[in-house]
Amino acid sequence: EGASMADRIETKIREGISDIEYFSLKDQSDGCGAKFICIIVSKEFEDVKLLDRQRRVNEILSKEIAEIHAFELKTWTPKQWESKKSEYEN
Repeated sequence: EGASMADRIETKIREGISDIEYFSLKDQSDGCGAKFICIIVSKEFEDVKLLDRQRRVNEILSKEIAEIHAFELKTWTPKQWESKKSEYEN
């Protein structure tokens, strides 16, 4: 169980969601692993409502989310990402 929270989250997302074109997970908690912002870009999200995308990720990460204070989640299609990535890529 030595994996960090970030590693656990990334592993579960990559196992649970297919066709990921971009993935970003940033720890915003000064290293204590309690606050994250996560961006997932996948073709799997096409024709899926935003609420259903978020629900799907929350189900995949139910155990991890229970252990952290804040989890900001962005779930976008590749087309949506094209218009947003300049705000998030650094």
